[in-house]
Amino acid sequence: VMYPTPVGMVVATSVTWSASQRERDFHAKTADYVFPPKVGMPGRIMESKKMEWHADVSDLPGLIFLRKKIATEAGLKGSIAIPYQSTGESVLPELLVFIFYSNQAFKGGDDIELIVKSFASTLVLSNEDFSRTGSGDEDCETS
Repeated sequence: VMYPTPVGMVVATSVTWSASQRERDFHAKTADYVFPPKVGMPGRIMESKKMEWHADVSDLPGLIFLRKKIATEAGLKGSIAIPYQSTGESVLPELLVFIFYSNQAFKGGDDIELIVKSFASTLVLSNEDFSRTGSGDEDCETS
């Protein structure tokens, strides 16, 4: 999860859920990265407020995917970034960017549609939890 900081519109890493140690290592190595608007995938999404996905981040130029070397070492391939505009009733920041990685390349089409639909239904439930409890991050791994 990426979010704007109070200082300008720089984006900073906030929360991660990882299935493998290599993925947790990716997060640990990149947790301090900041992305100004239009820079890197998080900065581009924060600025455009449009979803972005890549079949395989290891095939991208380093200027497009700034964490390419570390992601490749972690075995990450497919990526999708989804902006989320929270409601005024939520304790969440106004705009979040959720980034998902897979250890397999995305084929596009059905892969992306399934991820977005799963994300949307999960987020609706999670946002209800945030609104009811005021936090919702008791089980989150944060940096």
